Formats: sequence, C-alpha cells, structure tokens
Amino acid sequence: MRGSPPCTVPGAFLPLLPAPDLAAARVLRTRLGLLAAAAVGLRIKLDAARGRPFGDLPAASDPRERASRRQAGDAVLLYRALLRRLDRDAAFALAGDVLHEAALAFLDETVGPLGPGDLRPLSADARLAFVRERLVRFPNVEADLVAAEPDRVAFRVTRCRLVELVREAGHPELAPLFCTADATFFGQSRPGVTLERPGTLAGGASDCHFILHASGGEP
Repeated sequence: MRGSPPCTVPGAFLPLLPAPDLAAARVLRTRLGLLAAAAVGLRIKLDAARGRPFGDLPAASDPRERASRRQAGDAVLLYRALLRRLDRDAAFALAGDVLHEAALAFLDETVGPLGPGDLRPLSADARLAFVRERLVRFPNVEADLVAAEPDRVAFRVTRCRLVELVREAGHPELAPLFCTADATFFGQSRPGVTLERPGTLAGGASDCHFILHASGGEP
C-alpha cells in the first residue's frame, strides 16, 4: 500500500515494507513500543479485512479510487486504533506524526529527483510533460496545471479524495494531516525548491494552489 501507512506489524519484516509503510511502522514502534505497535497494526488489518471504514460506499469504480480509499482508510483505521489506547489529543498527535513521515516517504518515491535546475534546460513542451507526468502519479487528486516555467511551477488541486473520504468516514479532523508533509518536503527533502500554498481544500479553501519556486542555485 502506498501513500499512508497500513502500519503492519513492526519487527523483523520492516525492511520488506514499502518505504511509506516502513516510515510509519518506525514511528509507531518508537512511540508505542514493539508490542503495542504490533497490536495497532493487527487491529488495522482486521478492520480493513471487515471492509472498514468504507464498507457502506459503492464499489470503487477505478484504480485511482481504490488507491485513494486505501490511503484514506488506513489513516482512519490508524486513528481509531490509537483512540483505543490513547486519549483523543494524544491519538490525534501520534496519527499526525505517523502520516507525516509516511507522506514524506511517499512524496520522495512519487515526485522523484527534483532540483531547482531540472526544468531550466527543457523546452516549454518538455516542461509541461515533466510536470503533468508527475501530477498523474497522485491517484487522489484532480489538478489543473497553471504554469511550467524554468524556475516556477504552479498548479491547482481542485479535488482531493483523501479529504472527501475522511470526512465521509466521520473524521474531518484528519483532513489537514494529509497536507503538512508538503511544506516539509519542498525546501528540506528537496533543497532549493520552496512551496507557496495560500490555502488548502482541507482548510476550507476552494482549491489547493501549489506554487513551486526555484529558491537557490544549481543542485
């Protein structure tokens, strides 16, 4: 599973997990201990096997919807499993930390190498193709490309199924947790690239307007 952690049992099999799942499992193991983290992972797997949290929705119509439900569903089930062990504030904080680390690993895999000089040598058509190819890697969003310039990329996310799905599951408070890793990723994981984002769908804005700037010299 990609994008948010299914929190499988941490331990000897950690190196076999996909990078986002591995990042999530490490946070749980560090914060809860091995046995408690394993119990949380088992609870999530059992609930998912029972069709939770989206068993009442019509069957997913395409692979992108299925992937979005897996991502959002894992976040919801993680939070519910943590609520069995922790008070609401502590469960929310830990869920946020887990999702943040998993999202960073997911972004690293999905965006791939990206530096402030990567678009400069490309033609206008090649820059458009470069950005569009990366946008379609994200199954949960519908986005309009605004600009693909040598030192600036801008696009508007007009729909995010993760935000919609956690609200449908009765946990709208989880929606902003999917947004926090973006600011960390751009500028830290990808030095020389900075993110400007005036608002988010999770925060009540009409869209998520992403503007990426080349903020430094050549990588």
